[in-house]
Amino acid sequence: IGVRLVGSEMCIRDRDNTAGTYIFKGVPNGNYKVYLTSQVTNESLFNEYIPQIYEGGECVSCIDKVKQGFGENLIISNLGTITDINFVLRKGASIEGIVVDENTLEPDYSVAIVVLVNEAGDAVSFAGILGFWSNEGGAYKIGGLLPGRYYVYTYTTVTASFNSITPFQRMLFANKPCPYKNCDFTKADVIEITGNETISDIDFLLKLGGLIKGTVIDSATGNPPIMDRDLFVEVYDADENVVGGSRISPNTGGEYTTGGIAEGVYSVKIGNTRTGESAKPYIEEMFDNIECVGLACDLSTGNVNVVTDQQTFNIDFSLDKGYSISGNIFDFGLAVGIGNINLILYKSLENGNNIKYASFTKSRNIELDELGNVALIGSYQFSGLPEGDYYLVTNNGSNLPFGQDNPEIRGLWIDKLYGDVLCPGSTCDISQGTII
Repeated sequence: IGVRLVGSEMCIRDRDNTAGTYIFKGVPNGNYKVYLTSQVTNESLFNEYIPQIYEGGECVSCIDKVKQGFGENLIISNLGTITDINFVLRKGASIEGIVVDENTLEPDYSVAIVVLVNEAGDAVSFAGILGFWSNEGGAYKIGGLLPGRYYVYTYTTVTASFNSITPFQRMLFANKPCPYKNCDFTKADVIEITGNETISDIDFLLKLGGLIKGTVIDSATGNPPIMDRDLFVEVYDADENVVGGSRISPNTGGEYTTGGIAEGVYSVKIGNTRTGESAKPYIEEMFDNIECVGLACDLSTGNVNVVTDQQTFNIDFSLDKGYSISGNIFDFGLAVGIGNINLILYKSLENGNNIKYASFTKSRNIELDELGNVALIGSYQFSGLPEGDYYLVTNNGSNLPFGQDNPEIRGLWIDKLYGDVLCPGSTCDISQGTII
């Protein structure tokens, strides 16, 4: 079982947990809580014990309860040492099954992940399966569970040791589609746990899909984009739902390959609408060379064909750097900058008849920008923008226009459109703002 220490803006995973003992070293002064997690670092291990928060009770996903205030505060001062933060555990319920190819009934993949989700749609535990290079036959088991109603989904991935990807589609139990984004857990078969039982035959028969492959380059240099973070590629169906995607890490040559996608015709674009993270300083595009910052384009008109058990090559992007918008957020009346404020940028299309989400950022909470230059607290910047008309609104964490998990209400202020128009909860008519 894993042990976590959280507090004072840090979270530490214990890596010396052996023989039932654990220790956190080098902890600075501050207030902390300790909790357990069944998500152990070795994917092949099985945990059967119910996690706990120290002096906060049992839980399946303890971090959520820690955020709600459960658990005893542990105070480190004068670089002291706290001992005897002990746990007495009991065994919980478990689920088990197999993940195999629906045709061969074999684990024809390198790695599969099975994710357990609660009724609120939050992932609470997972199991890793070592596929064709193990002798486990695709079997998995997730334990340490409390009574409740759960859903399960699975997806396959790869490791650095393998050069190929088996294009299996993401699936809900029992054998239902689970798109990359907007996976509807209510369509899954419910797994109901009432005691300490083991529920068997939670099996997945994987369906083959097709793969999309391509390369992303900087149009000015012909080289991969120079970025300090991952770049994302998303695949959209005709209903503009994200059904697949890929991540391009820095210094990986700009190449990408999606996971398995059902046969059909799709739109492919740069960007991450799950979290609102943009491709800045580059202008996001939809294939083939169509400007599409955020969701400000028509993603329903697909032009990329995917065929089952085949790879679609050369879905490439050549990105241009864009313009920027910057400013400051002040506390009304005090004239002091406010950091960590959400800002949502919208783009005007079709001569103002259609306004769509374009980008997301936050005002700075420190006095340095991303390059280490002096910047005011409360200052902000959008970059990677094409020419056009835009509207800007603050957002307190509610009604976000992209699919961020668990959006957090960050303040009690009244949101405003640029142009000094009140917009509580970002629910107003965006077109009433001043055009930028």
